[in-house]
Amino acid sequence: MRDPLAFAIFDARVSSSLNALQIIHRDRIGASRRFPLLASQNRKVTRGNTLLRRHFEAHAWPRVEERFYEHYLALCKAAGERIGAPGAPLPIYAVEMALFAHTEELLGAAFPDAA
Repeated sequence: MRDPLAFAIFDARVSSSLNALQIIHRDRIGASRRFPLLASQNRKVTRGNTLLRRHFEAHAWPRVEERFYEHYLALCKAAGERIGAPGAPLPIYAVEMALFAHTEELLGAAFPDAA
C-alpha cells in the first residue's frame, strides 16, 4: 500500500524517537507505551536501542502491543493536527520525517549522561 496521507514508514529511527520522546516527557505522559526496537546500521541508534531496552526493564514498561502500528498512525495524525494550521493539518508523512530526522537528538535528550 502506498498512500502517504494514510500510512507512514515505521523504522528503527522512528521507533527510537517515539520511545525517547516518552522518556523525555514522562512527567506529562503518564503511562508509557513501548514501541518495538528495530535493528539499525546507525551506531548511535543501535546504542540508543540498548539504552532503551535497559530503561524498559528498569522501569517495567509494558510489552509491545500487537496493534502498535495503528497507534503509531493515530499519534502521527494527532500530532499533525496539533502542529499544523487550523484546517490544514501537517500530513502524517511529515510527522514521520521529523521523527526520523531528529532521532539522535532525541536519544541524547533522553539519555544525557550516556554521551
